[in-house]
Amino acid sequence: MSLVSRISLRARILIVTACGVLVVSGLIFFGTLQTVDSAYRTGIDRANQTAVGMIAQEIEAAFEGVEVQRAADGAVTEITWTNLPDDIPDAMLDGILEVSGMHVTVFRWDAAQGEFVRDATTIQTGPQERAVGTTLARGAVFDAMMDGQPFVGEAAILGLQYDTLYVPVADGNGAPVAIFFAGFETTQILADTRSMIVQELSLIGVLFGALLMSLYLAIRYLMRPLTRMGETITQIAQGDLRGEIHYAERNDEIGAIAKGLETLQGALTDAEAVKDAEMQRVEVQKAAEQELRLVVDAVNDAMMALGDLDLSRRITDLNGNPFPEDYVGLRDGFNRAVDQ
Repeated sequence: MSLVSRISLRARILIVTACGVLVVSGLIFFGTLQTVDSAYRTGIDRANQTAVGMIAQEIEAAFEGVEVQRAADGAVTEITWTNLPDDIPDAMLDGILEVSGMHVTVFRWDAAQGEFVRDATTIQTGPQERAVGTTLARGAVFDAMMDGQPFVGEAAILGLQYDTLYVPVADGNGAPVAIFFAGFETTQILADTRSMIVQELSLIGVLFGALLMSLYLAIRYLMRPLTRMGETITQIAQGDLRGEIHYAERNDEIGAIAKGLETLQGALTDAEAVKDAEMQRVEVQKAAEQELRLVVDAVNDAMMALGDLDLSRRITDLNGNPFPEDYVGLRDGFNRAVDQ
């Protein structure tokens, strides 16, 4: 017998339903996460584009030799800066951070070091200490800037994770001279997201447990008629045809099964009655045949005595038992014949 066949129908329904609910809940949960993540990425990308556009706007207004190319949606596509100043004030970027909530930085290309150096930034390395003078780490971002291509994606900055946008700035000859950066620190966001996921999974677990309990109670309630009818079928199979058939008044499938059991019970009751009647008829027939044999034996004995000229023999009873009424006339006729 397989393991599945050992499990009750109620348990099987509960398990299948629970698995279905779990799969659907999982799909909804992960689908929601994907939707939230996609919306978050789209929002961050737009915010970074806006912040870089604000940097370009501030630089254009404050310095000469800046040319910014923008797409139809306003996104910065190309920046040329032919006359970089010796210093860019950090305060110029602070307003962008306050308005957009995005950290921004202007890198300057240091040919002597062969590095991009943070010339102005809102990123801090400590209390009241900006990351001015630190360099852009070598890697995918650095390579993209040297190729004159923007970079969009996650990047580690001074040990913290950011969703970023780097836009290269070239001189009149196309050589890299600066970078405009905008980014959003995701360290706290990731921690908050993990906490949210744990809370949501806990809530889903509680709701799933409550749903399972509700399903169990509902299935138990719905299966109760089948359980009672199963007990009734067992009683009928054991020959007890006096039990009441429940739920026959219902108009659903349960009622149809109950009506079928009523019909079966009635048919078996009729068959049992026919069987009892047949048994009684056989018993009566056997008793009649036994009486007939006794009468024949008694008459035969009397006839044999008569053949031996024994006129004293009379037929009185059957081995101490009363003579059957159906054959009293035969007995009396014989006895009268002998008496004459």
